[in-house]
Amino acid sequence: MKKNIYKFLIASLCLMAGAGYAQVGVGTTTPNDSAALEVYSTSKGLLLPRLTASQRDAITLPAKGLMIFNTTANELQTNTGTPSSPIWTASGVGATGPQGATGATGADGLSSYQIWLNAGNTGTQAQFLASLRGATGATGATGATGPQGIQGLTGATGPQGPAGANGVGGVTTAGTNITITGAGTVASPYVVSASGSATSTTASNGLTASGSDVKLGGTLSSNTTIDQGVNNLTFSGTGTTIVGGSFQTQGLLYAKPPRVHPVASSITWQADDVVILLQSTHTGNIVFPSASANPNRLIGINNRSGSARIITNTTGGDTGIYANEALTQIASASGVSWFISDGTSWRLYSGRP
Repeated sequence: MKKNIYKFLIASLCLMAGAGYAQVGVGTTTPNDSAALEVYSTSKGLLLPRLTASQRDAITLPAKGLMIFNTTANELQTNTGTPSSPIWTASGVGATGPQGATGATGADGLSSYQIWLNAGNTGTQAQFLASLRGATGATGATGATGPQGIQGLTGATGPQGPAGANGVGGVTTAGTNITITGAGTVASPYVVSASGSATSTTASNGLTASGSDVKLGGTLSSNTTIDQGVNNLTFSGTGTTIVGGSFQTQGLLYAKPPRVHPVASSITWQADDVVILLQSTHTGNIVFPSASANPNRLIGINNRSGSARIITNTTGGDTGIYANEALTQIASASGVSWFISDGTSWRLYSGRP
């Protein structure tokens, strides 16, 4: 049957090509007067070419009115544009119609209370609302104490109380040149007066008085002994203790132990160094501390390095020795060489190496 319809359709199209105003009917011998081609069937439809959107767009200059079924959009489409600028419009989609009339208002719904009753419950609305409330929760923890409020205003002064009873006994004096006046009342209080000159403070034997202040500093007027017992007498700080006269000790004399100087570096001095010891591994030069910062300081150098150590400055500089000392180095194993500062440079004191 299909083959016969196709043959008939092809024959009809051929007849149309030969007659400018011929009509063709498929499944009917009386096509509608307004149609060039009418396909009639009560059991089958018209199947148009089925193309994807990409295949549709590959058509060269599609004619205006060309129809296809777009399998990508799943709809019939017609070119409503031009062959050079096609516009593929979905077929069968018309303009949105006007809004319909508002429907009748529906019946009111049941209240939650009524639904509660319909579920088989009984009671008033208050009981219904109470049934919705959960059990009371546990008491929460006590919150932190708030900040203290501002201090209130000072109240007015109260009235003065009554006068107390008189005290027992009176005021007595001790010593001389002291007088007491007054009755010992609010209106006439006691007044204690002392006459004569005030007691003066004096200082002697190495002490100085300034008003009532007695401090060290003065001339000894007699031989003075301080018994230390087993206690140490310590002078702290960085000042210098200067003895203008002779210094004598009847016990032992202690000094800081010799300090071994680090290996392979020029001598560096600490503020309390007395003797520097150069061991066998020392290879540095000898540099003296600043003479201007250490006037009258006495220092010693004991070279046991195994070879003579060169004195860096021998022309009278602040960290060297005077040129007239004629000393450029300290020989090894020569004992302790002592040097003293005059505030400008250093001189050999004893123990020429």
